[in-house]
Amino acid sequence: MAERTRTRWAEAEPKPRVEPTWAGWAAVERIAVEHGLGPLLSAVNLVKPGVGETTRVLLRRVPWKVLARPELLATDDAGRLLRGDLAHVLLLAAQRGVPVEPVADLPYSCVGLIHPQFTPGATGADGKTVLDV
Repeated sequence: MAERTRTRWAEAEPKPRVEPTWAGWAAVERIAVEHGLGPLLSAVNLVKPGVGETTRVLLRRVPWKVLARPELLATDDAGRLLRGDLAHVLLLAAQRGVPVEPVADLPYSCVGLIHPQFTPGATGADGKTVLDV
């Protein structure tokens, strides 16, 4: 067994290194700017890409919006999702009253946006931040 594994390992061709495209990070920056989340350096912290991060935004933070790829929001005639990838995200968004917006060419299944007014650096009408109160 060990010899066969060693032979297979020696025969395996190394995969060519693939350079990162940074498409995901570019999308995060673009979303932060398009939605007016504030200065880019801090605004990217309010954009949470992926199903796991979006779920966490809906459960633990003050969610503002959920952006999702349109093909993952498609339903049949009875209103059932054709794909169940985002079923729990859509359920949580509905329960929290968070709008879900379809966005074409999104490199992630979905993206959760944290509400910019309810973050530690947000300034209220009185000029104080959440940290000042």
